[in-house]
Amino acid sequence: MPFLTLGMRAIASGFLRGIELRVEGLERVPAAGPAMLVSRHYHHLYDGAALTKAIARPVRIVVGLDWAKDQRQRASMELLCRVAGWPVVLRDPGKGNAWGSGYRPEERLEYTRAALLQCVDLLQKGELLAIFPEGSPLVDPVAPGEREEWPEFAGGHIAIALRARRAGVDVPLIPTGLRYTGAPDKPDAIVVRFGEPLSIDGPRARSTIAGRLQASVRTLSA
Repeated sequence: MPFLTLGMRAIASGFLRGIELRVEGLERVPAAGPAMLVSRHYHHLYDGAALTKAIARPVRIVVGLDWAKDQRQRASMELLCRVAGWPVVLRDPGKGNAWGSGYRPEERLEYTRAALLQCVDLLQKGELLAIFPEGSPLVDPVAPGEREEWPEFAGGHIAIALRARRAGVDVPLIPTGLRYTGAPDKPDAIVVRFGEPLSIDGPRARSTIAGRLQASVRTLSA
């Protein structure tokens, strides 16, 4: 296992110290080759740590950094994401996302385009990508209490899958549920559940697959 992967798993284990992690359906995650985890977003920190620890292969997580409070934090977080191979996006400020002063809203389109290209490139290289279509976590210290329990999924995961398909890569979309027990800020257990993979065969299947994925993620998180 590459040194970086071992390091990421060690960091994830540190974050999850004292929290029981249970994993179900791991056999549905391919050991190699391109795939995308379409995951529930419950906790700003533990979700990514749980996915990283649950899966032996590297997980490239799409990360929203619009919350960066200043240019110094922006630079340090972007450096960490580059080292980890994690694409960076800036979320829609009109949907309850609390932006810091590290980014300007007019930069959002540029980051969206760059993240799309990076995601497709990772999938072409056979990587495992994780995305949280809910956009923001339910437990979020930057914007506490501002998000509804089950928001509609944004369509980034579908756009990535379609773009990858046009590039010749058929990407399995794996619905991923997360269930927490205990206190929201310090749970005693996290259950990660992987569902049956779905694939999108063209733009006409876009809404059907999106709806099935969202329903599956909710069921797996119940």
